[in-house]
Amino acid sequence: MREHMVKRKASPEKERKLFIENLSREKFCKILDGLPSTFRFKLTNVRDDFDGYWEKTILDGKTAWRKDDKVLLSQFLFAFREEVCVAIDREIGAYYKAKRNWEGIRKILFSDEAMQILTKKKGEITLILTKEKIKTLYFKQNKSLEDIAKEYGCSRTAIMKIMKKYRLVRRTQSKARIEAMKKGKFERFGYYEINENFFSEWSPEMAWVLGLLFTDGFIRPSRISIWSMDIELLEKVKKTLNSSNPIRITAQSYDKSKHIHTFGFYREKMMEDLNRLGLHQKKSLNMIFPKVPEEYIRHFIRGCWDGDGSIYFESKKLRGSYTCGSFKFIEKLVQELYRAEIYKRTPPSDKSERDKMWSNYPDGRFPLKIHEEKRSKSYYIKIDSKDGLEKLFHYLYDGVDESIYLSRKYNTFVKGLKLEKNETGQLTLDLEI
Repeated sequence: MREHMVKRKASPEKERKLFIENLSREKFCKILDGLPSTFRFKLTNVRDDFDGYWEKTILDGKTAWRKDDKVLLSQFLFAFREEVCVAIDREIGAYYKAKRNWEGIRKILFSDEAMQILTKKKGEITLILTKEKIKTLYFKQNKSLEDIAKEYGCSRTAIMKIMKKYRLVRRTQSKARIEAMKKGKFERFGYYEINENFFSEWSPEMAWVLGLLFTDGFIRPSRISIWSMDIELLEKVKKTLNSSNPIRITAQSYDKSKHIHTFGFYREKMMEDLNRLGLHQKKSLNMIFPKVPEEYIRHFIRGCWDGDGSIYFESKKLRGSYTCGSFKFIEKLVQELYRAEIYKRTPPSDKSERDKMWSNYPDGRFPLKIHEEKRSKSYYIKIDSKDGLEKLFHYLYDGVDESIYLSRKYNTFVKGLKLEKNETGQLTLDLEI
């Protein structure tokens, strides 16, 4: 019985010896090639210049081993194959709780299981996933935490802990979602290009789109949308944002024969910029006119007018109006129009209100009157004077490229003001109202 037990205990040693004796140089190199990157083993009592830790590296596409300033290809360690195999056996056993005999280790060395062993024990995965390796996988190759975890046979939580240890900042949920969409992980959502920095700096284009969002925009936690009956308007917005996201068409709920168009987008950076500019959810009744640089105010107002403004004919006469749910917003808009000399000369009929007006505006020029529509809980202004409509046209469109205004309203202006091009190609006014 005792002899039988001794034989059983000795058999793994015999297996190892037999295996090493019959190990060819090619198979030996294959074993070392199959070990995980950054694997290392320690040689002892071999030779002074060979004793110590050897770390795996790649030299000219081949597996090599580095110790201090010495680098050797795997084939040059074949002379010490027994010592190397014992060292590898010892190193793998250090990471695995259960005892393994040499036959088990031999099978592992010819498979990917070696990497699984080295990563199963909690905390030891950091010996393989160095800071540089994580940066390459996560930031350069844009792999997800889940992808890395599957590749290295561990949990997503383990990868998160490693990143925390190295103080590596993880992608935001928005950026992670974008990377997932790029790889086709979300079948319902496709990835699209867009200028994420569009709202970071002021420009005529940015101010115009911002005006549209303040009026026709719909803001949700994970989506920004613009709704319009005019598909041309949304096509211009899409092009201005350099976006590849399609415009969607939806039938009107009250009339299925009519359609409304919507263009949506989302990037965390864009949402942060819009929030900084004063655009938030449920904005209709409490939005405030944003702080817009002087040179871009008219572009912002043109965007607002393309959204909530109207240019129309009433009894064959051109008229203009603007409607808004926020009194503070329309009040500021009226002040900006007044600065652009778009005002009224007729004083209010109410004496107290008229006296107040005259005290604030002694030159007889008064801001446009803000009317209240109680049923719809909104406010509106009207422009019907020859001078006011002419100045509004110049204010909104002079020197502006057609890519950043709604053609339908522009053309109504041109028709109502009876504009004609002169010899230089400039529009001239022949206003009769």
